[in-house]
Amino acid sequence: MKKLILSMILIFFVSLSTVRVYAYYEDSQTLYISDSETSIKIVEKMRSNSGMDLVPTGVILGVNDTEQIVFTYKVFVQEGLEFNYSIQNIIISDEIMSDDINELFVFEYEITELENESIQVNLFENELEGSYFEITVTLSMNIPTEDQYNLIAGKQLEFEFVVQNEL
Repeated sequence: MKKLILSMILIFFVSLSTVRVYAYYEDSQTLYISDSETSIKIVEKMRSNSGMDLVPTGVILGVNDTEQIVFTYKVFVQEGLEFNYSIQNIIISDEIMSDDINELFVFEYEITELENESIQVNLFENELEGSYFEITVTLSMNIPTEDQYNLIAGKQLEFEFVVQNEL
């Protein structure tokens, strides 16, 4: 009888710890802003998930062309914190581009608050209370000048999307 009780207690604690470790693993994949984690930086390629290339708004579209690319991010923000977001750099071939190239691209943002929850960001510490936000970034492009076109034509473009805690 004593072995049965000890076995049941052991099974209970093993299952409880398994659930906690799994929850931690799931939450560790979450992008989050907290008192200790004040910034998130994501580098994205200016190419759609379906492999379509961005072209200027208003031009005739080719087979693999699109006028807009939409990026969606799900970010957890600790309760009581405010955050801001921005595109900080446009990068071509590992070089940060000048302001005239940055003005060529138009970024529009939409934020939706999803749900209040708590996440486990450290296996041995308390959970963070807060809310999930969905940030949608829509990228489009103005018609380039000849100099701008020569700089970007046929090259892989990237940008840095940064979400940070407003201090």
